[in-house]
Amino acid sequence: KAVFLQRLYFEAIFSKGFMITTGFEYGFKKRINTVESKPEDWEDTGLDFTKNIKEILTIKENLLPLHEESSIEVIEHSNWANVFCFVKEWDEQRVLAVMNKDTESKQTLKLINVPYILRAKKIKDYSPDNKVKGQIESLDLSLLPGEIKIFASENHWTENTKSEKQE
Repeated sequence: KAVFLQRLYFEAIFSKGFMITTGFEYGFKKRINTVESKPEDWEDTGLDFTKNIKEILTIKENLLPLHEESSIEVIEHSNWANVFCFVKEWDEQRVLAVMNKDTESKQTLKLINVPYILRAKKIKDYSPDNKVKGQIESLDLSLLPGEIKIFASENHWTENTKSEKQE
C-alpha cells in the first residue's frame, strides 16, 4: 500500500497531467482493454483507493503550481539519498513537496527556514496524511515509508483565497 500511495501522490503532484485508467483506483493487476473489457473482467482486489485519489486531486486542484507545468527547484538537505524535496512555483505561489523514496523504512528530514524556502510567513501542511500542526518554521520529520508531505503558504489555498476575497 505504501508503494502504491507514494507513486499515486507523486504522479499527481509532479506534473500538470495525471491520467487514471479504469481499475487503477482498485489496484487492478490485469490490464483493462478499453474496447473489449467488460465489467465481469474486473478483479476483486479488496482494495479501494478512491478516497486517496479524490483527496490528492483536491489538493492538486487547489494549489496552483500542482496543476500547472510549473518550474521545479530541488531543495538540498542532508538526507537527499532517501528523501526527495522540491519546490514547484507558479505565479509567485510556491509549494514544497517532500517524498520518502524509501518504501520500506522511515527516513528523517531536517529543513531550516521553511518560510524562506516558500517565501511566505505562514506555512500550512496540505499533505494527504499525518499533517504537521501549528506554525511551521522548520521541519524535523520522521517520514513513514513512501510518505509524501505537501507544504504551502496558508493564503495560497484556492478555496481560502476565494472566500477571503468575498468577505
